Amino acid sequence: MIGKTASSAIASLAVLGMVSETAAAGVECYEQVNRPAFYETVYENVLVSPAGQQVEYVPPIYGTRERVVQIAPQRVSYEIVPAIIRTIYRTVKVDDGGYSWQWRLINGRKVLCKIRHKARYERVAETVVVQPERQRRVVSPAEY
Repeated sequence: MIGKTASSAIASLAVLGMVSETAAAGVECYEQVNRPAFYETVYENVLVSPAGQQVEYVPPIYGTRERVVQIAPQRVSYEIVPAIIRTIYRTVKVDDGGYSWQWRLINGRKVLCKIRHKARYERVAETVVVQPERQRRVVSPAEY
């Protein structure tokens, strides 16, 4: 241990000796100085071979095991649901009716007669949207 301390002290003196301090107008300056290396023989205990352990080899055991694996992830798709429509039938007045004049032959004479016409109605079909077309989200679960 004393040998280590001595060698480190000598090494630090050598490094300090390489640079000498010079004062220049209140500023510290250093100048590099080359000195030959200083060697010394030091005897110390060194680890040559680390401590070991004896390892017992246990061979691996192979076999089969069952596990659940995901084949396909969850998917989201959208499908269009068509509109729901219904046909409604209504009776609509087409003509108000009223009176008109018409020539007729009565007892061999030509006579102008006032004729009454009834109101005229017709059945009309009308298509009505009950529920509009929409998109529906369809989630397909993941496959395992």
